[in-house]
Amino acid sequence: MQIKPVTRKGSKLRALIYGPTFSGKTATCLRVGKVFTGDMGKVVLIDTEAGRGKHFLNTEISGVSIEQYLYGEIEPPFNLRKFIEALDAAEKMPGVEFIIIDGLSALWAGPGGLLEKKLELDRDNPMKLSTWDSIGKDLNEFIRVRLMRSPKHIICTARGKNEWVQVPKDDGKMGFSLVGVGPEIRKNVPFEFDFVFDIQPITHEVMAVKDATMILPLDRSFLLDEKVIATIRDWLDLGTEVPENQQIVESVGGAVRRCPDCNAAMALQREDEVVGQIVLVYYCKGCRAVKRVKKA
Repeated sequence: MQIKPVTRKGSKLRALIYGPTFSGKTATCLRVGKVFTGDMGKVVLIDTEAGRGKHFLNTEISGVSIEQYLYGEIEPPFNLRKFIEALDAAEKMPGVEFIIIDGLSALWAGPGGLLEKKLELDRDNPMKLSTWDSIGKDLNEFIRVRLMRSPKHIICTARGKNEWVQVPKDDGKMGFSLVGVGPEIRKNVPFEFDFVFDIQPITHEVMAVKDATMILPLDRSFLLDEKVIATIRDWLDLGTEVPENQQIVESVGGAVRRCPDCNAAMALQREDEVVGQIVLVYYCKGCRAVKRVKKA
């Protein structure tokens, strides 16, 4: 191990979006990919949904045009080797910046997935608890070692565990609604991601279950629109130098605050509204980077 002064570099997206079938998971991922890269030719979709990932070509999703993107399909059995090979192939494609894995539930609960592998191990091993060690090791190796260390932006989907719950209807009577109660994946997996979103059917709005920016609201649903996606993208780019041709103002209204990273003075550039919240955008001369802070 080499010990040296810390520097902050631009990070890569690590996001998980889950919800019931037809809630808009794949479409949302493609919209995020387009806003992140500006070019769908830099986006790869790895599909486990029997070709559904092809249906979005030349469509418009919430005002974002989805042109030709790169596509690969994993077919059953959904063993771990196929997911690793698919990720390897996507990363090696020239110009690729953004990878969508649609979805992790196939690896966990699909035909030939890890749960089926556990059943096979259980048949040969009377100490059934010990078989979880093997399954957990395989899954952790893929998520923590392989996926999280990828040099590309990655967003994954997972099916929501569906459950019928009673909800009040407009007429005051009680009715039933199908809702997701968590992702269909091993319960520790969502903790590995920086962003976790629970997407709602019909509205296609999301609840931020986990938000590394600490800017997005956790108490209400919202649409992952271009402004929200751009906020996440810019947060990941904190610490990267601002292009020379970008205009930097001394300060708006004389507002200055200290940078939390280098303690240099930061000049206020503007105020942005993100999901109904005011975010202050500063420029730090010490880091030579744009910083975003939620307005108190």
